[in-house]
Amino acid sequence: MQIDPKLLEIKEDIKILIVEDSKLSREYTNQILKKYYNTIYTAENGIEGIEIFKTYLPDIVITDIRMPEMDGLTMLKEMKKINNNFYSIVLSAHDEKDILKTSILHGVTRFITKPIKIEELVKTIESIKKNILFTKKLNLQNQLIENILNSLDIIVAISDGNELYALNQYGLNLIGYSSIEEFRKEHKCICEFFINEPGFIQNTDNWLSKLETLEEEKRKILIYDVKLKQNRIFFVNAKPFLEDPQKKIVSFYDITLQEKQKEELKKLATIDFLTGIYNRHHFHTILQFQFEKQIRYPQLKPFAILMMDLDHFKEINDKHGHLIGDEVLKEFAHLVKNNIRKSDFFARWGGEEFIILVPETNREKALQLGEKIRSLVENHFKNNYKLPKVTVSIGISIYSSNDTIHSLIERADQALYMAKRNGRNRVEIL
Repeated sequence: MQIDPKLLEIKEDIKILIVEDSKLSREYTNQILKKYYNTIYTAENGIEGIEIFKTYLPDIVITDIRMPEMDGLTMLKEMKKINNNFYSIVLSAHDEKDILKTSILHGVTRFITKPIKIEELVKTIESIKKNILFTKKLNLQNQLIENILNSLDIIVAISDGNELYALNQYGLNLIGYSSIEEFRKEHKCICEFFINEPGFIQNTDNWLSKLETLEEEKRKILIYDVKLKQNRIFFVNAKPFLEDPQKKIVSFYDITLQEKQKEELKKLATIDFLTGIYNRHHFHTILQFQFEKQIRYPQLKPFAILMMDLDHFKEINDKHGHLIGDEVLKEFAHLVKNNIRKSDFFARWGGEEFIILVPETNREKALQLGEKIRSLVENHFKNNYKLPKVTVSIGISIYSSNDTIHSLIERADQALYMAKRNGRNRVEIL
């Protein structure tokens, strides 16, 4: 980011408070300093000085030591309880070592003996002023950086992979903390909030160094959002922090929505919209993979194809309407899906036709599965009074080394046609 230097310009003026019980000395010092500085406040004793300090928070406090009601050093001690970010100049007619020593212990910036030499006082103030303006500019820069980081809707952290040194407000809010100090009372590393799910960066001691070895699509972490009460997916990137090679500026970009959209697109490409099972296109992909697997490993058991068609389905649509027809298709898909193995692939072939790929099976087991599905469908719809009676015809083919995808499916289709011709609600195998 390029920043216009004008954005970091600060006012050259400083605020000075003079606390002096002698009216003559106070007015004299005030009149002289007004020639050099615009904002000057005066007080005649320590109690009044504290009240003015509370209101205006001056940059420099010039005070006499010996004053009625409250001495200068006690006043400065009380001021530091209100705000420690100021400089102090102590004036005294005494040059004893104990006064000087006490002033140092109280954090006094400068010690000037009376009678005051204005040139010495102005020179001292100018020397302090340089520090004040430098600190103000540095604070402005830090505040600007902090405000920018806290306004970002991404997590920005500084870490060495084991310890967290900085975390912006967005990141703190997401994990349920208000400050980095509060976080560090209970935790050490941001990685303690990583959810260890497959496909995501894990909570390990070397997660940050491992990050650099990962391909971009694998630089993902899962973090629980305490406000939204849901898991969020972040893409992680890291860059060196200044001159320290161990520490990194780590950015976490929320890609939850993009990942969900990708998942939805993937579903659209592979899942049948109505029934929620695989579509025909994806089934072909799976079948192609299974053929390649069988050719590469001929010692594997063969696989079976079950081609299924709901009997008299057109009559259901004509008599009960397409909405009921859709309910029958969904109910059938749900029933079959819940009664096959996880290793089996079930898809809608088209219309009222469905197909199953059954890996590592034989003729007998394929027939058993076909009969199981046929019986389940017949009994399920017979007892479901909300839907019309439905039965299914099933044709089976078993893979052989001479088969192609076309010949295997063609044989299953012919077996299905045979089941239809022989009275429906039955299983045939070729």
